[in-house]
Amino acid sequence: MAKSRSRIAVLSEYNRPMGDSDHRVGSLDRKCAVFAPNSSDVTFEDQGAGVGFAWMRLGDVLLYSCYCTPNCSIREYDLFLCGLEMSIAQQPGSTANLIIAGDFNSHSPEWGSTRLDPKGAMLSDFATSLGLTVCNVGSRATFRRANIASIIDVTLERFPSRGRQLVTDWSVLEDTYSASDHLYIEYQVSPRAVPDTTRQTTIVRAPGWAIRKFNPAAAEFFLELSGPPRLPSPEALASEHAECLGAMLSATCDASMPPRSAHEARRAVHWWSDDIAALRKTAISTRRAYQRAGRRSGRGTREHFNIPYIVSQPGFPDWSNLNLRAQSLIIITCLIN
Repeated sequence: MAKSRSRIAVLSEYNRPMGDSDHRVGSLDRKCAVFAPNSSDVTFEDQGAGVGFAWMRLGDVLLYSCYCTPNCSIREYDLFLCGLEMSIAQQPGSTANLIIAGDFNSHSPEWGSTRLDPKGAMLSDFATSLGLTVCNVGSRATFRRANIASIIDVTLERFPSRGRQLVTDWSVLEDTYSASDHLYIEYQVSPRAVPDTTRQTTIVRAPGWAIRKFNPAAAEFFLELSGPPRLPSPEALASEHAECLGAMLSATCDASMPPRSAHEARRAVHWWSDDIAALRKTAISTRRAYQRAGRRSGRGTREHFNIPYIVSQPGFPDWSNLNLRAQSLIIITCLIN
């Protein structure tokens, strides 16, 4: 932090005790925290914590640090998101500038991953229901271990000014040693309106080939058709021989199996509109509230929503008993799933 002159840090799964300090607040499970060095001039107006998250109010900005273990079940992950959502809903001024960052251990093309898993879909729904925008830029891995690289550290923002950014200059510090499998992420927080000119996710092509679709017959046919490879002269360097062998193997792989595909972020479609986006947000919010109500008793149970589940045939609801708005919500829910 001293090297980059950072004024505040969002910590997830830190490895050593940090002690008590007026410049730090940690989650109840001691897995994440918001921290500022003594040299920082940041003033904390309020703070709080829950299981898997901690938060501080810094002037006009509400900052959350989050962590959820990769070993939790889908139900436990949903409980984590529900607790986080309830904490945000209880904050005064629900439309305040909001930043949520941390290690969510979930995958989605929305923040640059090459695949979508159930936890990633849940986090995406959570972000949509609260009007949050993904701040991750590009597809640089935020986690590296041996031959494994993934994007599981996510930064989300909500800025009431339409078409503006709260988080700017988001980047992964690949050349900075972190003493962890996770890489440092750095960004600027600008409560003043900044034009949104760079917030566009770019997915690079995943390296390698789809090994499961390897066709041995195609590889054999290619080698027979191409004939013996042209080898460098005996006096050539070992690196030249290695390059020649690599080129031959790459050409064989191209001929015998397709390249690995990298899922791209959601593309714009001609039929999408602000009305559909609003319905999608309402549908996700209603669905999450309905799911939470199933775990409660008394007030707020599922009967409160008055959504009939009448089945005329196995797996087919009776649409005639649903009003137009309910039908629209269900249709939008089907579209996003």
